[in-house]
Amino acid sequence: MNKYKFDNSIDNQTGKQKHLHTLNGQPLYGNTSVLNVISKPLTWWASGLAVAELGWQKELNAWSKPKPTKEDIERNKIERLAKAEIGLQTISKLNSEDYLKLLDKAYKAHSVKLDRSADAGIDMHEALELYSNYCIENNNGIPMLFQKYKFIQVEIFAKWAEKNVKRFIAVEGYCYSEKLWTGGIFDCLYEDSEGKFVMLDFKSSKEAYLSHFIQNAALDIEVSENGILDTEGNLIYQLEKPISYYAVLPFGAENPEPQFYYDLVGAKKGFEAALTLHKLMS
Repeated sequence: MNKYKFDNSIDNQTGKQKHLHTLNGQPLYGNTSVLNVISKPLTWWASGLAVAELGWQKELNAWSKPKPTKEDIERNKIERLAKAEIGLQTISKLNSEDYLKLLDKAYKAHSVKLDRSADAGIDMHEALELYSNYCIENNNGIPMLFQKYKFIQVEIFAKWAEKNVKRFIAVEGYCYSEKLWTGGIFDCLYEDSEGKFVMLDFKSSKEAYLSHFIQNAALDIEVSENGILDTEGNLIYQLEKPISYYAVLPFGAENPEPQFYYDLVGAKKGFEAALTLHKLMS
């Protein structure tokens, strides 16, 4: 009999959590590691953070979102020139050593931002899961509305769920596929108002990326194959019906609501392709 286990203990050598999925004592490929072969469209974002350290401000134009007014665009031009002037004057007064420090700071700007966002994202991620799990434990999974919320994003999600979710089924479940030799952790499984099962993922980004939905596909494959487990491999829940579509809640958005993806076959093929590339690159 197969024995799945998830080990999140501290590695004595690295001091970091292992985050290791195993089957019969052998390590599985983690879904997140597999999907690292798919790049996200963050190049412009990262370069913007870097040059902002040197006095750059993003330009507003007619194609910006949300669409700015003419007054916004004109004000932006003035602000960009003023900030560039300050940056130029600051740099002109630096010696070579201090200028190099500034360049190093610009080079690392995106990494620092990601670390801070990750810390904030963990809190928000946990809050969303706690809300969903509270509904499961106290109201048979039926969405509830509270008087007070720790985060406005959770309140927005709760109001959306009240209209669109019949019941939350499971939160933070562990799963694996012996066929693909992969393992993962899903955020939330729910039944929508039409009785369809949906795999939902909470993300700290401002929008949902294709890789997020492909990650849902990996979880769909694993849950469909072996059910939802705890960290010791005990079966918690077996699907009553197939998952119909995928959802991602990008809680970094201004007004976060789930975004959906319906090409399950394509997303599953996408994960298998990513897995092949990951193995080639490992």
